Amino acid sequence: MKTEVLERRKRVLELISLKRHTTVPELANELNVSQRTVQRDIERLSCEYPLVTTMGRNGGVSFIDGYYYSGAGFYITEKQKTALEKLATLAGLVLEIGLSAEDLETVKSLIEQHKRRK
Repeated sequence: MKTEVLERRKRVLELISLKRHTTVPELANELNVSQRTVQRDIERLSCEYPLVTTMGRNGGVSFIDGYYYSGAGFYITEKQKTALEKLATLAGLVLEIGLSAEDLETVKSLIEQHKRRK
């Protein structure tokens, strides 16, 4: 699959996670593609991610409540996010149990990335 398609689909997931609820026309406008392209992307992504689509006046697309796309290619629940935040604050203990400073920075960056998307 072309890199531009993969990048666009990743951006679709990021936008849905950030906005929590959006519409196909909004996504198409944001991504500068047709609504049909967005619809195909959502159809494909809904096979791999917990997306909900609704029709009608207040319709659109969103993640199932409690799920957030991390940008690293997976989604996490609010409980998982909270647990990661707690782990990141325990820097001294984490280092004592054998995780490197690089491992800790990776966890911190994941949390910061998630916070920026909220």
